[in-house]
Amino acid sequence: MLGLQEVHPSKLPSIRDSVLQALGTSGFEGLFEILCIEAANSYSPLLVFERRTECERREVSGGDGVQIESLNFSFDGNEVCSKGCVSARFLRTGVQLCLANAHLEAGHAKLRQRNEMQSKIEASLASVNASPSLLVLVGDLNYRIEGEEGFGSIKEPTKSRPEDGNARFDAEFEQITNLCEAGMASERLFPARCQLRQAMLAGTAFKDFEEAAVTFQPTYKRTAVNRDEVNLKPGILSFDRKDRRLPGWCDRVLWRREGEVLVSASDYDAVESADFSDHRPVHVVLRISTPSLGRQQSKCQATPV
Repeated sequence: MLGLQEVHPSKLPSIRDSVLQALGTSGFEGLFEILCIEAANSYSPLLVFERRTECERREVSGGDGVQIESLNFSFDGNEVCSKGCVSARFLRTGVQLCLANAHLEAGHAKLRQRNEMQSKIEASLASVNASPSLLVLVGDLNYRIEGEEGFGSIKEPTKSRPEDGNARFDAEFEQITNLCEAGMASERLFPARCQLRQAMLAGTAFKDFEEAAVTFQPTYKRTAVNRDEVNLKPGILSFDRKDRRLPGWCDRVLWRREGEVLVSASDYDAVESADFSDHRPVHVVLRISTPSLGRQQSKCQATPV
């Protein structure tokens, strides 16, 4: 499963071909088929690839259709195609799977709006409560690192309100960014100052969702690298200090399961080599089992931005 952010639908065919080519050079040539490639009138497309053995099994059993759903959001009366959710739902080995790619409201102070958007997305996928079922949600969820004294203790400057930047913001920005660049943010700031994890613990967003252990560094706001101009040293964590934004673990993979579905996660990490934007994509491998059916399948998610 591949969830993309802020990508025009016209780019999908070339992205599809590039992914299949990459799989081929990794020794998987001919093993994967396209199950779903869908933008659903948004700039947050979803691509789902399936092993050929699963395709053949589906054909033998009569086939299961893929149901596509999309939810876009409006701001000031205008629909914004870069914020919302695209999902694909289908049945495999007796489990109803729903794979969703979401892009929530940006801005450090927009915590309430993000939580509200998440609630609307969850309501739109409410029928994914059949047992057994698994909902996997990936994307740029835009939750950030909070100030030392909690939500609202500092204000991040924006283009419309540059005056919000002050000495207190500058001090906290420097402290947080220094920890991030030293590779210590996951140890020192997570989960206590992660907006998303605190919302999950408080039950104000993503109730009953699960996530693998977060050991990687914040994925936003990174320095986008122009390799024609910069000689980047491998392993260097660089955050944007010009367009000053409080960092965050914006890019995440969460899941919610119903019934006897069991999920084990591995390889949850950021892709540091994908340094072409101010985000770093993340990936995880989920192994799904249903004890009564005695079957197991593997899924791999990634959320490039």
